[in-house]
Amino acid sequence: MAVVKRFFSQVAAKSPLPVVIYNFPGVCNGVDIDSETITAIVRESAAANPSGVSNVVGVKLTCASVGKITRLAATLSPDEFSTYGGQIDFLVGGLAAGSAGAIGAFANVFPRLSAEIYKLYKAGKIDEAVRLQQRAALAESPCKSGIASTKFAVSVYSGRLAGIAGAEEKLRPRHPYEEPAEPAKKAVREVMAEAGKLEEQLWA
Repeated sequence: MAVVKRFFSQVAAKSPLPVVIYNFPGVCNGVDIDSETITAIVRESAAANPSGVSNVVGVKLTCASVGKITRLAATLSPDEFSTYGGQIDFLVGGLAAGSAGAIGAFANVFPRLSAEIYKLYKAGKIDEAVRLQQRAALAESPCKSGIASTKFAVSVYSGRLAGIAGAEEKLRPRHPYEEPAEPAKKAVREVMAEAGKLEEQLWA
């Protein structure tokens, strides 16, 4: 992990904006940044800054490790560092372990449904939050198939609710990505149908 630490140290030292680490082993040839490395990056950035404040302020964990969220919450103050899950299907577990929330592709498709899970948890309605997350989790799989399926899902659900005319055409992925094949489009409509109804109710 020395190369990863050096990379983020150099970026944090030069960046005029705060840095958020993105840990996504699935698109990084299996490289999975562990919690100890993330903690070291944050602390080294703070030590190198005359203000004593780290320029590395958060992480998005698409590795789906609630254990990693737990360890980061135990070692880094939420005042200085925010940990986010990378999917909605473990939002409640992440919040319980100390995350600040989630940055999930699913939230582009069903923004109000995703926000409702968060609101219910923060309001202390844990059982309701868990039940709603379970329903959302069953609909999230197309978002894990890639950008093309996610963008098509946005055109079918949130894009339509937002009143975007010609959403499917406007949200086609750019090259080299291809738009999803018809079976994938059918899966989006079928797998996400119930979540779509819930989203519509929350827009009403």
